[in-house]
Amino acid sequence: MRNDQPSGADDAPEQTWFETHAPLALARRDAAFLRARRSQWIEWVASGVIGIAGLFVFGWSAVEAALLLFLGFWLGWLVDIVQWCLRRHGLAASYRDAADDMHVWHHVAVRRGRLRNLPARSGHPSLVLGICVDAVAGGTASVLFAQGLGRSGVDLLTGSMAANGLWLGALLCAFAGFVLALRNRLARRPGGGTTLPVFAVGQRGVGLLVLVFALTGIGGGFLGAGALVGGAYAFFVVVGLVELIWGVPALAADAQWLRGHLAAGALATQR
Repeated sequence: MRNDQPSGADDAPEQTWFETHAPLALARRDAAFLRARRSQWIEWVASGVIGIAGLFVFGWSAVEAALLLFLGFWLGWLVDIVQWCLRRHGLAASYRDAADDMHVWHHVAVRRGRLRNLPARSGHPSLVLGICVDAVAGGTASVLFAQGLGRSGVDLLTGSMAANGLWLGALLCAFAGFVLALRNRLARRPGGGTTLPVFAVGQRGVGLLVLVFALTGIGGGFLGAGALVGGAYAFFVVVGLVELIWGVPALAADAQWLRGHLAAGALATQR
């Protein structure tokens, strides 16, 4: 860390706190953690690819492609519910550790020159709050979407729904967004914790609500609505790839740096 950078990380109390909590944070950012985080972003890429292929290869309408977005949203919400029911104590343990772990990694970012100042420690909202906010926002979006379909006379259970691979896409989304996601989220972490969701409270539901309002404003026609829904799927692909190519390796690099820092400290103490 450069001495001309005011960070707060070199204060004696902060330094003591960091040296105490760093080994615990490092133990929780192990190979299983990185695999779980990588799996979450692979799910994003897979969902985006399915949607884009449906729109531009299989000829799905914007409405049909948007339907899979809703399916993915509610499957993800159901994963939250199942995780809370089955791994409630693990979630509580993970949320207790999450704030301390984040502060440790802020220390590492300051020491590696990626942050100038050390942010204050902050808590994490519970999964229950996220479930409730997503239920309200996602439920509102779903009702508005269904009303829009009713006014336009679209019948999702007939016509091209069974003929253009939409059901196959739905099955693939269900496998990636529920089966694999649930397996990832129920896995036991060191200390009895479990994998936390990557979304902040309400992000998914609010995003879906914004998409519905945008679709309502655009109106009919494939060019506008199809581009909007395709853009949402492209967003999944781009963000997933960015995290897989740069985000997860950056997490691993921070862990490797901290491992070396702790090893050097232990060696100096032995001397």
